[in-house]
Amino acid sequence: MPLDNFEGLTNSILPELTTLLDKPYAFFGHSMGAIFASELAAAILERDLKAPMHLFLSSRQPPNMPSPVGSLSHLDDAAFVEEVNRRYGGIPREIIEAPEVLEMLLPTLRADIRTLERIDKSGPREFPITISALGGTTDALVPENLLAGWASWTKIDFQLRLFEGGHFYLENQLPALMLHIQEVLEAKSLAGRGLNLP
Repeated sequence: MPLDNFEGLTNSILPELTTLLDKPYAFFGHSMGAIFASELAAAILERDLKAPMHLFLSSRQPPNMPSPVGSLSHLDDAAFVEEVNRRYGGIPREIIEAPEVLEMLLPTLRADIRTLERIDKSGPREFPITISALGGTTDALVPENLLAGWASWTKIDFQLRLFEGGHFYLENQLPALMLHIQEVLEAKSLAGRGLNLP
């Protein structure tokens, strides 16, 4: 059965990560993945493990800011698929037109949505980690003012960067996104060695 809560997801992946945390690392999370990245960072800090050097949180507001859209996990399959696609455009037509494939994917997709709807809405947590909030210029679900809410989740530094596009801006902006991530991490690496970029 698919996991439908962040605690279960975090506990399932942490044992696999602990042997990899001796090197500098960062987390990138898009949409639901942004919440998962922040939850995973919180779990790492709670266990006094080495924290990520940066969080890149994309196309999702922080948990303490209300979603502009209502819940949908209670909808029947047809309405659920229609609403997921209306909001996010995330289910390819090829899958929608293949009922046997869609039937296999629906339990996992429903679990993802339930996970988001059940999230702890307290916060902010004020991480000792720098945060970049990333998003699309035309994302009606997560506009700039909601992305800016991540600023209160860091004690160090925050930046907000928008790319041309909607909720899945990264599909068309991947080179620009990867360049941005590279530049941020290179700057942090140089700063950590006492150097400054020109």
